[in-house]
Amino acid sequence: MDAANLGSLEGLQDLDQAFGRFQVAAKACLEAAGNRLGAQLRQLHERREEAQRQVRACQRAVRESDEETHDDAVRSLLEGEERLREVHRWCRSAEESAQSYRAAARRFEKLIEADLPRTQLRLRATREEAAAYLSVQLDGDVAITTGARASASGAPAPAVVEPVAADPLVKFPLPPGFRWVSVDHITRRDDLREDEGFPKTSENEMRRGFGTLRRQVLPFLARNPGADAEVFRELDGYTEDRKPKARQKTYEAFFGAQPIILAGPLSDGTFSVTSGRHRIKVARDMGWSAVPARVTGKPGGYP
Repeated sequence: MDAANLGSLEGLQDLDQAFGRFQVAAKACLEAAGNRLGAQLRQLHERREEAQRQVRACQRAVRESDEETHDDAVRSLLEGEERLREVHRWCRSAEESAQSYRAAARRFEKLIEADLPRTQLRLRATREEAAAYLSVQLDGDVAITTGARASASGAPAPAVVEPVAADPLVKFPLPPGFRWVSVDHITRRDDLREDEGFPKTSENEMRRGFGTLRRQVLPFLARNPGADAEVFRELDGYTEDRKPKARQKTYEAFFGAQPIILAGPLSDGTFSVTSGRHRIKVARDMGWSAVPARVTGKPGGYP
């Protein structure tokens, strides 16, 4: 591989790291600016309170003045009231500016807390895709085993990311709300009947989905815990009909709106199946030791 290609991969990594440093620095700047703004507002409020005290003192002086001191007392009162009005204007302007700043700060904070991490995930996905195409081993817990091999049509074959042999399946972390459940702990009473088929998704397609889950989706989630269906859509690329492709479709099948849902444990320590009997059958047939599932505390119930 030439130096230009390697430099491109290193450039993507540098950009990812720069985004991380920017996030830390931006948070620190926001906090410092908020502290300065709060201190300035407190100073203005203190000046307003002081001006109010001076006006009250001038009002007492006017009430207690005699004919000789009355004009000076009134003049001092007028000057004090003018200073108070001026401080009021400063406070009102500062509070309006502070309100505008806080709104802008909230938008920027959302950018660095939500949008920036998503951008980093997409950068990592792009880097891994490029590394797979160029047959480059990236640092991490997985090995990229498929490089720039061409398919029969001449297009590059899709990248296949294999977990390292020493890493058991259940060591892969799962999205929040999911856990690995041993297939031996799922009751066989809920198994598919012999006369039941695969009306929605074919058995072969499900098998391919399990393969994609193990080889690509789970390793990517291990490196990028915040990844969601949108990130996998970016990783897959777009189709003209906007339908999900392999990795996005697999992520949604296991971690989307209709995952495998188990209830229990039952009195015998097993779990009943609320949703996902077809996927559990395929997992058993393929020799999977466990499946990712949502587990409810009540048999037959939903979360």
